[in-house]
Amino acid sequence: FDGDKQLFPPTNASITLRNGFVQTSYYPQPVSNLDVDVAINGQSGTYNDLHIQLKPVSFQFEQQPFSLTADLRNLNNVAYNIAAKGTLNLGNLYQVFAIPDYGFKGMLKADLALQGTQTDLMEGRYQALNNKGTLEAINWQLRSRDYPYPFEVPTASLRFDREKAWLSNTQIQYRGNSMMLSGYASNFIGYYLQGSPLTGKLSVRSKKLVIDDFMELMPADSSAAADSTTASTGVV
Repeated sequence: FDGDKQLFPPTNASITLRNGFVQTSYYPQPVSNLDVDVAINGQSGTYNDLHIQLKPVSFQFEQQPFSLTADLRNLNNVAYNIAAKGTLNLGNLYQVFAIPDYGFKGMLKADLALQGTQTDLMEGRYQALNNKGTLEAINWQLRSRDYPYPFEVPTASLRFDREKAWLSNTQIQYRGNSMMLSGYASNFIGYYLQGSPLTGKLSVRSKKLVIDDFMELMPADSSAAADSTTASTGVV
């Protein structure tokens, strides 16, 4: 596999798992009823004829079911058919896998169906795209080792409609700072699958921001410690 040269080993693979579960020592509840049915096919050794199918991947976590289906063809000009539905307690699911130095809490609700091709999007044939549905975030809280306080997202909604994903009702809070976000993004499929540029427009509104709250301070140069004009510096 060479992502830079878009080379993929000639593959004819099928992966099936029925009624599996994932249990770790970090959280008492497992990911259960895990069903995986994945097929990967491509004979040329390039992205052109690569075909990836998730048909589907589904599981249950804390009595909440979630499923994801996907059909992806030709990653050079991706044709996609993706659907996701269910509710996830991301905070508790995060604990199952216990990634160090970060913390996460919150719920995610998904009811999403995306279908189209990258060419239709790039050439403006938006009527050929069938992207619709929503992703809803509820009471998200993100902690990072880089910031002493958590980032909080009480509500956020991402609505998909043809070529655009619309962000609305989105509030971000950090310490005493509060921001409202709205806008849209397009080329989201190309961005996630191919790394091509994400385009769009984002509006950020806030009555007041304390920039010091977002500073990472660096110590003063020890060689100039005697210089009374030398002080700690920082970057946002």
